[in-house]
Amino acid sequence: MIRNNIRKAYNYMKRNGIKSTLYASVERLCQDAKKYEYRDISEAEEKKQREARFDIRTRFSIVVPTYETNEIFAKEMIKSVLNQTYPSFELIISDASKTDKVEKVVRSFDDERITYIKNTENKGISENTNIGIRVASGQYIGLLDHDDLLTKDALYEMARAIERGKKEGNRFSFVYSDEDKCDTFATRFYEPHYKPQFNLDLLLSNNYICHFMVMEASLIKRLELRQEYDGAQDHDLVLRAYKNSDNPVGKVDKVLYHWRCHEDSTASNPESKRYAYEAGRRAVQDYLNSSHINGYVIPTRHNGFFRVEYGIHGKENDVNIRENVHDILANRFDVGIVGGPIIKHNKITSGMLDDTKTCPLEGQNRNFSGYMHRNAMQQDVLAVDIRNMYIRNDLCLMVESVLKRNGIRAKLNQDLDNNKAVFATIPDYVIDQLNTEIDIQNISFDICEACMLEGYRIMYDPCIEVTL
Repeated sequence: MIRNNIRKAYNYMKRNGIKSTLYASVERLCQDAKKYEYRDISEAEEKKQREARFDIRTRFSIVVPTYETNEIFAKEMIKSVLNQTYPSFELIISDASKTDKVEKVVRSFDDERITYIKNTENKGISENTNIGIRVASGQYIGLLDHDDLLTKDALYEMARAIERGKKEGNRFSFVYSDEDKCDTFATRFYEPHYKPQFNLDLLLSNNYICHFMVMEASLIKRLELRQEYDGAQDHDLVLRAYKNSDNPVGKVDKVLYHWRCHEDSTASNPESKRYAYEAGRRAVQDYLNSSHINGYVIPTRHNGFFRVEYGIHGKENDVNIRENVHDILANRFDVGIVGGPIIKHNKITSGMLDDTKTCPLEGQNRNFSGYMHRNAMQQDVLAVDIRNMYIRNDLCLMVESVLKRNGIRAKLNQDLDNNKAVFATIPDYVIDQLNTEIDIQNISFDICEACMLEGYRIMYDPCIEVTL
């Protein structure tokens, strides 16, 4: 583990320089101080789940592509599926190994829920997975890596979420959960990834959805995985699934997947699969191109994380805030308001606002990338601070009416481009009338809430930064 951390730090320094590496190291030490302990469900809860009856029963197909998989890893993976508390599933193993090592492991399980497919050649992870997807009979299909593990309540929680959604009139196109990592021997669990509800702009920045995900069988069978995106095939799949389905996306707020970290895994050694990051960048670029969005995807200093530069300035350096905002709003017609961090004394004081109407990043060093690098990523948020808020011109009258309801009469400042207003800002005299941070937060939230009711997104861009 120590050797691996040194290797990652060295590779990071080669890409980003000493200063960025020092900040990243200090931040990592702070994160490591926060202890995490994965706790399996209790015996009583397990019994309850195994005896549970569902009004709407969902059958799952778990598809696993294998290639010369370590026998111990393969055996533990299979056990993690067969030990599910929810009974309605099948496990499909699509094996492209040259040897019979995986087949021997599978044959050691006498369980009719397992379907084993021996492929005559190795066609790569996407096509090997597609072979399993094509024979799947479940209503939802989940993908599992050959050396990873499902928690025993994974399918139960997915079934419950799907049932709850259908009762509320929502047929989910796909459902995903939180995940964590485990060591080679699956005895130590760490780095839990607690994910937000579906967030398109965060997904354009990184495949935060990842594991565990189940997708409607009709959708995944129609789309399949694409070989040209091997290494980032899941990212490409999720982007296309979102684009090609009008159904909502579900989320289970619980760790249901253990991503095993060993010497050859991407989780443990990001440098081992650099091609995957380039495939991810191309997957995001393809989404933009196929959606007729004028944008250019560039890598950030963090492996597997990207930034989308929009419009005519997409390939230029040192783009100023005005041009950045102009390009976003001119090319992303689903975005109504753009904002970014507010900095004071080299720390974030405000910017994005959560459901408590406060900034979750408050007090963090501006150079820290934050939890799962989210401080440094474009993403959709509930609200942004009016002191760093840029509003689509079409929404000016609406925003002015929100201000009026709050006892403030004002005309927004319009930014003109060839005599055409693209965006507007809140006048300083309006902000000067607000006496407290709570007043600022309340009005910021009211404006953004009204914007979302009109069907627009609120985008947070960390590069749109102002200093108080």
